[in-house]
Amino acid sequence: MFAQETDFNDQKRALNNISLNFGGGTEFSANFERLYYVTSNFFLTGQIGMGYNTNYDEETGESIENFVVLPHHFTGNIGRKRSYFEFGLSSTLVLGDVKKPYPIGPLIGYRHLPLKAKRVGFRVYFNFPLSVFGKDFNPFWPEFDIDFGYTYVPLGFSIGYDF
Repeated sequence: MFAQETDFNDQKRALNNISLNFGGGTEFSANFERLYYVTSNFFLTGQIGMGYNTNYDEETGESIENFVVLPHHFTGNIGRKRSYFEFGLSSTLVLGDVKKPYPIGPLIGYRHLPLKAKRVGFRVYFNFPLSVFGKDFNPFWPEFDIDFGYTYVPLGFSIGYDF
């Protein structure tokens, strides 16, 4: 009833995805993603989600504070059939009193996309704020400091249902 599909190479490819992400700027998040097919080998995606992150005590390892996070990204995907190279920009808005509430950076990864709607797909990706690679290229934080005030996991895994 709610499935939306597009014909691509005689396939019924999904236009929407709901997913669970582990890592990739957050500890955990649930997301909605929309796919925009440009050609049979290239599509764009826009994603927004909600999840949480935790600040841990460095000495004891105990949780000090939890934060609500709103991850989002805009990516291009190029490939064939089910396998795609993903590239774009990613960010996470952290709601709380933290040092870096809005880290922005590149996202690269691999996406397995089902050939038909109503199937499971997955992604493995890496995203890291620009300011972490040495000199601070990010205009949002003039000072360079790798301590975000919460756990930042740059490697991410996502499993989702395409519809």
